[in-house]
Amino acid sequence: MTILAQNKKAGHDYFLEDCIEAGLVLNGSEVKAIRAHTCSLTDAFVCYEGGKMLLRNAHIPPQKHASGHYDPKRDRPLLLSKSEIRRLVGRIQREGITLVATTIYCNKKWIKAKICVARGKKKHDKRAALKEREWQRDKHRVLARNIKQAHQTKRTEVRAKLAQAF
Repeated sequence: MTILAQNKKAGHDYFLEDCIEAGLVLNGSEVKAIRAHTCSLTDAFVCYEGGKMLLRNAHIPPQKHASGHYDPKRDRPLLLSKSEIRRLVGRIQREGITLVATTIYCNKKWIKAKICVARGKKKHDKRAALKEREWQRDKHRVLARNIKQAHQTKRTEVRAKLAQAF
């Protein structure tokens, strides 16, 4: 599995709950552009329209040497089963959630999108998440430093014992 594009902003703006794999309906030149890692999912979301799930605002720019010209932000249909569509539409209407595209990746020869059920974060939630992330980073630094110091003291003790032995 090769990750071709990610929506890092989604993790910051939303609480991501369930994730679903969906196929994308693309042109040949769009596939080439995605495989060249030129697409962007920054504002991409999924909506239900006319019995189909559509990926909106995914920016896939046309390649310079491609023969087909298309709208880079056109709506792209997602390949999902009817039961998945019904379940997702029910959750959207009941709970007032959003579906967000978080990654586009290549699974063998197929281009897939990872769609997550997302609940919006408030400003205080974002601050708390940032504080927690910084705490985890500092904790790992302290642990790494302590482990490194423990190894160094153990090395010096071993060297001292070897020096006394000889």
